[in-house]
Amino acid sequence: MTTTLGRSHEDRSAVVADHKPIFRRGLRSLVEQCGITVAAEVSTMDDLHREVHLQDPALVIVNAKMLGKASGREVGRLRSSRRTCGDHRLLLTIYEDLAHAQQMLKAGSHGCVHNSADAEELKCAISTIFAGGYYLDARLGVRVLANDTPESRYKLTPRELKVLALISKGLTNKQIAETLHVSLRTVESHRACLKKKTGLRDRSELSGFAREHYPTMLSTDSQFSHA
Repeated sequence: MTTTLGRSHEDRSAVVADHKPIFRRGLRSLVEQCGITVAAEVSTMDDLHREVHLQDPALVIVNAKMLGKASGREVGRLRSSRRTCGDHRLLLTIYEDLAHAQQMLKAGSHGCVHNSADAEELKCAISTIFAGGYYLDARLGVRVLANDTPESRYKLTPRELKVLALISKGLTNKQIAETLHVSLRTVESHRACLKKKTGLRDRSELSGFAREHYPTMLSTDSQFSHA
Protein backbone atom coordinates (compact mmCIF):
# COMPACT_ATOMS: atom_id res chain seq x y z
CA MET A 1 0.00 0.00 0.00
CA THR A 2 1.35 3.43 -0.93
CA THR A 3 0.24 6.96 -0.17
CA THR A 4 1.65 10.04 -1.89
CA LEU A 5 2.14 13.16 0.20
CA GLY A 6 3.86 15.44 -2.29
CA ARG A 7 7.33 15.12 -0.77
CA SER A 8 10.32 14.48 -3.07
CA HIS A 9 14.08 14.42 -2.68
CA GLU A 10 16.80 15.14 -5.25
CA ASP A 11 19.49 13.73 -2.94
CA ARG A 12 19.54 9.96 -3.48
CA SER A 13 21.89 8.65 -0.81
CA ALA A 14 21.30 6.07 1.90
CA VAL A 15 22.75 4.40 4.96
CA VAL A 16 21.83 0.74 5.50
CA ALA A 17 21.68 -0.71 9.03
CA ASP A 18 21.27 -4.36 9.97
CA HIS A 19 23.05 -6.50 12.55
CA LYS A 20 23.50 -9.39 10.08
CA PRO A 21 26.17 -8.97 7.33
CA ILE A 22 24.32 -11.11 4.78
CA PHE A 23 21.19 -8.94 5.06
CA ARG A 24 23.22 -5.73 4.81
CA ARG A 25 24.83 -6.92 1.59
CA GLY A 26 21.46 -7.85 0.15
CA LEU A 27 19.96 -4.49 1.13
CA ARG A 28 22.90 -2.64 -0.36
CA SER A 29 22.48 -4.43 -3.68
CA LEU A 30 18.75 -3.68 -3.82
CA VAL A 31 19.23 -0.03 -2.88
CA GLU A 32 21.86 0.42 -5.59
CA GLN A 33 19.51 -1.18 -8.13
CA CYS A 34 17.13 1.71 -7.36
CA GLY A 35 19.79 4.20 -8.45
CA ILE A 36 20.62 5.21 -4.88
CA THR A 37 24.16 5.58 -3.56
CA VAL A 38 24.85 3.65 -0.36
CA ALA A 39 27.05 5.95 1.68
CA ALA A 40 27.60 3.40 4.47
CA GLU A 41 26.37 0.12 5.91
CA VAL A 42 26.47 -0.43 9.68
CA SER A 43 25.69 -3.09 12.27
CA THR A 44 25.17 -1.11 15.51
CA MET A 45 23.18 1.95 16.61
CA ASP A 46 26.35 3.78 17.62
CA ASP A 47 27.77 3.27 14.14
CA LEU A 48 24.45 4.26 12.59
CA HIS A 49 24.29 7.59 14.41
CA ARG A 50 27.93 8.27 13.59
CA GLU A 51 27.52 7.57 9.86
CA VAL A 52 24.23 9.47 9.69
CA HIS A 53 26.03 12.48 11.18
CA LEU A 54 29.01 12.13 8.82
CA GLN A 55 27.19 11.21 5.60
CA ASP A 56 23.90 13.10 6.10
CA PRO A 57 21.97 10.64 3.87
CA ALA A 58 18.51 11.30 2.49
CA LEU A 59 17.34 7.81 3.51
CA VAL A 60 18.06 5.40 6.36
CA ILE A 61 17.01 1.76 6.05
CA VAL A 62 17.15 0.05 9.42
CA ASN A 63 16.14 -3.27 10.94
CA ALA A 64 13.59 -2.36 13.62
CA LYS A 65 15.24 -4.76 16.07
CA MET A 66 18.27 -2.47 16.22
CA LEU A 67 16.20 0.43 17.56
CA GLY A 68 15.55 -1.31 20.88
CA LYS A 69 13.21 -0.13 23.63
CA ALA A 70 13.80 3.55 22.87
CA SER A 71 12.62 3.11 19.29
CA GLY A 72 10.43 6.23 19.26
CA ARG A 73 13.29 8.45 20.36
CA GLU A 74 15.70 6.80 17.92
CA VAL A 75 13.30 7.27 15.00
CA GLY A 76 12.83 10.92 15.94
CA ARG A 77 16.58 11.47 16.08
CA LEU A 78 17.20 9.78 12.74
CA ARG A 79 14.44 11.69 10.95
CA SER A 80 15.07 15.16 12.35
CA SER A 81 18.84 15.47 12.19
CA ARG A 82 19.11 16.39 8.51
CA ARG A 83 21.71 19.12 7.95
CA THR A 84 20.92 19.95 4.31
CA CYS A 85 17.92 21.68 2.75
CA GLY A 86 15.96 21.65 6.02
CA ASP A 87 14.36 18.35 5.00
CA HIS A 88 13.37 15.56 7.34
CA ARG A 89 15.37 12.44 6.63
CA LEU A 90 13.42 9.57 5.09
CA LEU A 91 13.24 6.37 7.11
CA LEU A 92 12.32 2.83 6.04
CA THR A 93 12.14 0.20 8.78
CA ILE A 94 12.22 -3.56 8.31
CA TYR A 95 10.05 -5.28 10.91
CA GLU A 96 9.20 -8.79 12.14
CA ASP A 97 5.94 -8.32 14.08
CA LEU A 98 2.97 -6.02 13.48
CA ALA A 99 3.10 -4.39 16.90
CA HIS A 100 6.67 -3.27 16.25
CA ALA A 101 5.71 -1.94 12.81
CA GLN A 102 2.86 0.13 14.23
CA GLN A 103 5.22 1.51 16.84
CA MET A 104 7.64 2.57 14.09
CA LEU A 105 4.87 4.30 12.17
CA LYS A 106 3.73 6.20 15.24
CA ALA A 107 7.32 7.29 15.80
CA GLY A 108 7.52 8.69 12.27
CA SER A 109 8.85 6.01 9.93
CA HIS A 110 7.97 6.73 6.28
CA GLY A 111 7.59 3.05 5.50
CA CYS A 112 7.56 -0.46 6.94
CA VAL A 113 8.43 -3.68 5.13
CA HIS A 114 8.31 -7.17 6.63
CA ASN A 115 11.63 -9.01 6.86
CA SER A 116 10.25 -11.73 4.57
CA ALA A 117 9.48 -9.25 1.76
CA ASP A 118 10.93 -10.06 -1.65
CA ALA A 119 13.32 -7.86 -3.62
CA GLU A 120 10.63 -6.27 -5.76
CA GLU A 121 8.57 -5.17 -2.77
CA LEU A 122 11.58 -3.60 -1.08
CA LYS A 123 12.51 -1.73 -4.26
CA CYS A 124 8.91 -0.56 -4.57
CA ALA A 125 9.01 0.72 -0.99
CA ILE A 126 12.25 2.63 -1.59
CA SER A 127 10.99 4.18 -4.83
CA THR A 128 7.67 5.16 -3.23
CA ILE A 129 9.35 6.89 -0.29
CA PHE A 130 11.72 8.84 -2.52
CA ALA A 131 8.77 9.86 -4.70
CA GLY A 132 7.09 11.47 -1.69
CA GLY A 133 4.88 8.72 -0.32
CA TYR A 134 4.47 6.38 2.61
CA TYR A 135 4.81 2.63 2.06
CA LEU A 136 2.98 0.06 4.17
CA ASP A 137 3.13 -3.58 3.18
CA ALA A 138 -0.01 -5.70 2.91
CA ARG A 139 0.39 -7.18 6.40
CA LEU A 140 -0.21 -3.79 7.99
CA GLY A 141 -3.41 -3.24 6.02
CA VAL A 142 -5.64 -0.27 5.36
CA ARG A 143 -6.57 0.17 9.01
CA VAL A 144 -3.16 1.56 9.96
CA LEU A 145 -3.07 4.16 7.20
CA ALA A 146 -6.68 5.20 7.78
CA ASN A 147 -5.88 6.12 11.38
CA ASP A 148 -2.40 7.51 10.72
CA THR A 149 -2.92 11.23 11.24
CA PRO A 150 -0.89 13.55 13.47
CA GLU A 151 -3.87 13.78 15.81
CA SER A 152 -4.22 10.01 16.25
CA ARG A 153 -0.50 9.34 16.17
CA TYR A 154 0.72 11.80 18.80
CA LYS A 155 -2.45 12.68 20.77
CA LEU A 156 -1.33 16.22 21.58
CA THR A 157 -3.68 18.30 23.72
CA PRO A 158 -4.97 21.70 22.49
CA ARG A 159 -2.65 23.50 24.91
CA GLU A 160 0.34 21.38 23.82
CA LEU A 161 -0.43 22.31 20.21
CA LYS A 162 -0.43 26.00 21.12
CA VAL A 163 2.92 25.65 22.88
CA LEU A 164 4.29 23.72 19.89
CA ALA A 165 3.14 26.45 17.49
CA LEU A 166 4.80 29.16 19.57
CA ILE A 167 8.02 27.16 19.85
CA SER A 168 8.08 26.90 16.05
CA LYS A 169 7.73 30.70 15.85
CA GLY A 170 10.90 31.07 17.90
CA LEU A 171 9.41 32.22 21.21
CA THR A 172 11.25 31.43 24.43
CA ASN A 173 9.57 29.61 27.31
CA LYS A 174 9.11 32.93 29.10
CA GLN A 175 7.54 34.55 26.02
CA ILE A 176 5.21 31.58 25.57
CA ALA A 177 4.13 31.84 29.21
CA GLU A 178 3.34 35.54 28.74
CA THR A 179 1.46 34.89 25.48
CA LEU A 180 -0.70 32.13 26.95
CA HIS A 181 -1.03 33.78 30.37
CA VAL A 182 0.31 30.74 32.21
CA SER A 183 3.29 30.13 34.48
CA LEU A 184 6.76 29.35 33.20
CA ARG A 185 6.59 26.00 34.97
CA THR A 186 3.41 25.15 33.05
CA VAL A 187 5.12 25.88 29.73
CA GLU A 188 8.10 23.75 30.73
CA SER A 189 5.73 20.92 31.61
CA HIS A 190 3.97 21.15 28.23
CA ARG A 191 7.32 21.21 26.46
CA ALA A 192 8.45 18.10 28.34
CA CYS A 193 5.23 16.33 27.33
CA LEU A 194 5.75 17.33 23.69
CA LYS A 195 9.24 15.86 23.70
CA LYS A 196 8.05 12.66 25.34
CA LYS A 197 5.11 12.15 22.95
CA THR A 198 7.07 12.90 19.77
CA GLY A 199 10.39 11.36 20.77
CA LEU A 200 12.18 14.59 19.87
CA ARG A 201 14.93 16.27 21.86
CA ASP A 202 15.06 20.03 21.39
CA ARG A 203 13.48 23.19 19.99
CA SER A 204 14.94 22.71 16.54
CA GLU A 205 13.46 19.23 16.17
CA LEU A 206 10.10 20.34 17.59
CA SER A 207 9.98 23.26 15.15
CA GLY A 208 10.66 20.98 12.19
CA PHE A 209 8.02 18.56 13.47
CA ALA A 210 5.44 21.37 13.69
CA ARG A 211 6.16 22.57 10.15
CA GLU A 212 5.81 19.07 8.73
CA HIS A 213 2.75 17.85 10.63
CA TYR A 214 0.77 21.01 11.47
CA PRO A 215 1.32 23.57 8.67
CA THR A 216 -2.30 24.80 8.83
CA MET A 217 -2.05 25.45 12.55
CA LEU A 218 1.10 27.53 12.06
CA SER A 219 -0.59 29.74 9.47
CA THR A 220 -3.56 30.51 11.72
CA ASP A 221 -2.91 33.45 14.05
CA SER A 222 -5.84 32.55 16.28
CA GLN A 223 -4.00 29.45 17.40
CA PHE A 224 -1.63 31.68 19.35
CA SER A 225 -4.21 33.44 21.49
CA HIS A 226 -4.68 32.27 25.05
CA ALA A 227 -7.44 29.84 25.95
